[in-house]
Amino acid sequence: MPIGRKESVMKRSTIKSLKQEFFSEPDHSTIKDAWFTIPNLITGSGILLTLFYVYQYIAELWVVLIPVTVILIAITDALDGFAARHLNQHSTVGKWLDPIRDKLLTFAVIGNIFHEAVRLEISGWFIALALIVFVAEAVVLAEGAWRRLHGMVLRVHVLGKARQAVNLTAATAIIVQLYWYDFGVPFLALIGIMALASLAGLVVYTRRFVSAYKAAA
Repeated sequence: MPIGRKESVMKRSTIKSLKQEFFSEPDHSTIKDAWFTIPNLITGSGILLTLFYVYQYIAELWVVLIPVTVILIAITDALDGFAARHLNQHSTVGKWLDPIRDKLLTFAVIGNIFHEAVRLEISGWFIALALIVFVAEAVVLAEGAWRRLHGMVLRVHVLGKARQAVNLTAATAIIVQLYWYDFGVPFLALIGIMALASLAGLVVYTRRFVSAYKAAA
């Protein structure tokens, strides 16, 4: 086989492997109604850490460690999916817990910013963008809950993964600048990025939800 063609085949094989690793749905025959799996414990710890994070900024407890808490929550987002795939421990419970943890963190970060509203002197534009993020993520969460209650399964979309990665990165940058070091990136720009990512995710998942609903009707 010519070298150029061989490299092309290897490249396609690598891309296919990455798609299967990060974006493929599990074989639904392997999904179990188990609570105590390693991925669920990781996701559950992320939810508990998110609640602790909210308590931290409301009670002003160890505020210098707030970015550490947020980073740990973000790490649970990466670890639970990795563990589920490599340990083959997919579960119905995990399908519910994972988006709940993700949305709770987004809402908690927005709440954190509003909690510091006086000190930050946030503008009306910031409030509007934050509300867009909140509403878009709440609608996506509600759509996902409705689908799962009615047994409708949609494959994970690459944009959904990208949206979550963007929101986690932007949220972490906001919190790091808020409590550790100001890198000079405007909060308005960061929340704007989150709003665009959330709106894109809302459009994609709503269109897929409507198509799946029509097909099932």
